[in-house]
Parts: sequence; C-alpha cells; structure tokens
Amino acid sequence: MKKLIVQIVLIVSLFLTGNIRADIIDIALHHSPPWSDTDSSGQIIGVEIEIIKAAYAAKGHSLKFSISGYSRLLKRIAEKKFDFASPLPESVDIPGIIRTDTFLPFQDVALTWTESKIKIQSVTDLEGKSVTAYQNATVVLGEQYANAVKRSEYREVAKRETPLNLLSLRRTDVVIGEKHILTAISEKLHGPGKVTVHPIFPIINYGGGVWNEKLRQDFNAGLKIIRENGDYNRILKKFGIID
Repeated sequence: MKKLIVQIVLIVSLFLTGNIRADIIDIALHHSPPWSDTDSSGQIIGVEIEIIKAAYAAKGHSLKFSISGYSRLLKRIAEKKFDFASPLPESVDIPGIIRTDTFLPFQDVALTWTESKIKIQSVTDLEGKSVTAYQNATVVLGEQYANAVKRSEYREVAKRETPLNLLSLRRTDVVIGEKHILTAISEKLHGPGKVTVHPIFPIINYGGGVWNEKLRQDFNAGLKIIRENGDYNRILKKFGIID
C-alpha cells in the first residue's frame, strides 16, 4: 500500500512539474497546398504543420491535426470544436478568440490566363471583369476589393481547382487567391507557364487563433525560438516560400 501511494505521488508530481502533459491540442488547418496538404497515405503535410509542431516542440504538448475547407474551419473553431485554427486573418471576427503571433507570409494575387493578355496593375482594374475568388475573399481583402468586385461578374468558390479550370476555359477573366497555392495547382492541372501573376495585394503575415492564453504564450515562445535558431526559415525554404 505504501509503495502504491509513493507511485501515485510521483505521477502527480510529474504532471505538476510539466514532465508529463495530459493535454492534447486539437488544431484545425485549411487545405491549401503548400501551406497544408495531405500526402498519398492521408498524412497532413506542409508549411503550417511543420511550423506549429516545431513551435510547440519545447513545451511538451501533444498535437492532433485536422484539415478541411476554410468555411468549415471557421465554423468549427467558432463553435470551439478546436483549440487552435490556422490561418486566421485579423479581418475574420470570432468573438473571444485569442490571436497568436503571425507566422505565415501569404500573398494574395490576381491570376490571368497568359494568352488572354489581360493587364491587372491595381485592385480597381478588376472592375468590369469576370472574377473568381476563394470563399470570404471580400472579408479578407478589404473594402477596396469588395467595392471593385461589386462592379464585376463575381463569384466565390470553395475548391481551389475550380477557378483555375474556369480560367483555362475562358469562363472567368481573373482568379484571386494566394500566390503559392494558385501557381502550384495551375502547374499541376495545366502545366507551367499558362498563367500570369499580378501582385496587386501586399504580403500579409497571418497567424492562428486559440481559445487558451497559455497555448498562445507557449506557441509564441516556441515561434520565437525557431525564428532565432533558423528552423523557421528552413521550413519556408523547404516548401519554396522563400529562396
């Protein structure tokens, strides 16, 4: 009996000192290669999962990842079905959510079919054109963009492949989305050199959102470490985000 009590005390002590962690962080990611994707075996891969794993590595948390479309991600994090969601732009309003430091350098761009010879030099050049974008783009990209596409034939779709197929068929003039996502999918579907990238939006660094202040602090502390030791840049280089 005495031995059993000693064992229990030791186990409790380990939990209290952080050597054993009982918590599992449920993390929701948006299906958007190369940021987040699945391989042939169904395992989640990509920039986000590697950065988040590396940032939390020193804190002893167990991580569980899920991947979905963006509307579903926003709905489920708002319902508190997950502890952490990424990416979560500041323009997306979820009452009570706590923002992490930013770690994803996204650049939304306009894409046109190269043979169409369409010139896009600013957001206002979208007016009067057929434009296809990702879900919630008018929220994420702001008032100027929302006003420009009001005067366009405009649609937002869930699947990333759909706009690029519409572009190839000349059923839309312009596709709006993240540069690395769109160019990767375009090359996969139609081969290299088919589309022209128009960088009419600035690079915006996105972070994630959590419901627990301790999880935010742990993530931010770990992110600082991997920025300083070079692991963060190594991950971005691995996936072609930076040279």
